[in-house]
Amino acid sequence: MLDQRGADIVIKGFVPGSPAAAQKELHEGDRVVSINSQGGAAVSVRGMELAAVLALIRGPEGATVSISAVPPAEDDSHAKTVQLIRVSLDIVDSSLKPGEVAPELSNVTWIKGDPVPKFARDKVYIIECWATWCGPCVANIPHLDALHRKFQDQGLVVIGQNIWEEDAAKVRKFVEKMGDKMSFRVALDDYSAASAGERPADTMPKGAMSEAWIRPGRGGSYGIPQAFLVGKDGKVIWSGHPAKLTETMIETALNVAVKAQSE
Repeated sequence: MLDQRGADIVIKGFVPGSPAAAQKELHEGDRVVSINSQGGAAVSVRGMELAAVLALIRGPEGATVSISAVPPAEDDSHAKTVQLIRVSLDIVDSSLKPGEVAPELSNVTWIKGDPVPKFARDKVYIIECWATWCGPCVANIPHLDALHRKFQDQGLVVIGQNIWEEDAAKVRKFVEKMGDKMSFRVALDDYSAASAGERPADTMPKGAMSEAWIRPGRGGSYGIPQAFLVGKDGKVIWSGHPAKLTETMIETALNVAVKAQSE
């Protein structure tokens, strides 16, 4: 996971179980010098915007990408290069699967939009698990915003569910700064039930929503952004990278007729 600090792109953290976390060669705070994708020429990232840098590391599953980085106090001559293998952006192994009942959104704090304590049977929902430090999450906000604006009057509810981020003030500031560019509802996870004590460096903070939806404790690979499309029957229709959510998928879900609960 990468972040931008002024003109520098730095290592923000690692998704548990990912190749980068397993190699333990890169460290949080390291400054990225260059990226070499699939054996091509190394591209210097100095002065590049975060979105452009993230585009360099995206690509087909199984392809290689090399990242050269240095500790904060070192110059570029001390750069270390680590070769990684891209993982799939498709549905993660441990998250909710299509056909499963979507957990209620009761253990959250709503910081934008009206609360949604229960799923209504005349609505379709997109639940996207995201964080401010996640570059791909931020890059997908315009896509979710466009879907929300187009289909909200037809019964679509979009919820940006922040997870793995305990600094609520930072999230609130980010959402306020986004303003109308992030027109959908936003909620914070609940960490009150998290176990006391310091957690291992390669794990994320446990929140009620991340544990119920991403379910890292069940093994498999997992990461964000991760979106879930919930149908009118309260069950997950689809799960995967939000960039793969299409208007056709949403239109199909909205056109499904669901019997009343009393029938």
